Amino acid sequence: MNLYLSSVHRIFTGGRFTNSYKFALARAIVKLAPQLGKGKLFISKDALAQCFLEYYWPLETAYHLRQGIDPDKDPVVMVQIRALVKKGVVEVGETLGAFKKRSGQEFENLLRLVRRTAFGDVLRRFHTVRQASVRPKFFELSGGNRQSDGVMLTSYSKAALVDYGKIIDYMAVAAWVDFTEGFTAAPKLFQKLSGEQPKRKAVTKWLPELSRLQDCRCFYCREQVQDQGDIDHLMPWSFVLEDKTWNLVLACRPCNSTKRDRVVSPEALQRLLDRNEAILKGALNVSPRFVRHFVEWKERDLSGHIRTLHAQAHQDGFPVWMD
Repeated sequence: MNLYLSSVHRIFTGGRFTNSYKFALARAIVKLAPQLGKGKLFISKDALAQCFLEYYWPLETAYHLRQGIDPDKDPVVMVQIRALVKKGVVEVGETLGAFKKRSGQEFENLLRLVRRTAFGDVLRRFHTVRQASVRPKFFELSGGNRQSDGVMLTSYSKAALVDYGKIIDYMAVAAWVDFTEGFTAAPKLFQKLSGEQPKRKAVTKWLPELSRLQDCRCFYCREQVQDQGDIDHLMPWSFVLEDKTWNLVLACRPCNSTKRDRVVSPEALQRLLDRNEAILKGALNVSPRFVRHFVEWKERDLSGHIRTLHAQAHQDGFPVWMD
């Protein structure tokens, strides 16, 4: 095994973690090393801060995934993003790219803040496992511990990061998932933490089916739906990252636009459970295509599964919407 892969394995399996910064740092240097020119070995804190923002932004704004053992001591990157959301500087559900385009100066301020506050410990302690330093090291601090403005790779570590980057990145994400599982049972953690852009399927094809099931009335306000209405994921799509028909309802535009990625009330949840139970028992006439997502639940507890998702989303900090 390559000695650098051995170092990564020791860092991720032998250390005790209070937050996820080491995983993010490993992914950042894997990403940035191939971008360095020939003979270039220096990675700046500015570049690292950009990567950290990219990794942590959706964890705070979309997925609400806690990233520290102490909930009051989340990574400073997430704390700063959360502060901007509370102030209304960042819009709910806004991507980092959209925020940068819409408010370039605020983005630059955030980037500088992350650069200044996020790397004090993780750079110094990245290679430390049980009070010993893992070797070979991937980098040394440039300018010393106190004045470091980035990290300096070696020619050997750079080559390892380029040649084995995909493996190291996969190991970092896997370790990050294992760490995060200590705080949440949220689904699709690997997708959420890897930065993979999950693809949403076209669900408008279910409009006729849901319109018939709901008598063309909004699932939430019960009013007659105008202009066909919208398909809504009752459990937020940003939480489940899938388009199962047992989670889809017909909603009017006003309800759908205000609910967004919020968790519904217990009453609305129960209405979904009752509908799904009726479908599973054959009491409601639905098309074979619509019911195919129910088949795996004929001998399992679909209602219990959805209740667990609802409770976990609430615990993870998804906002509540009272319809």
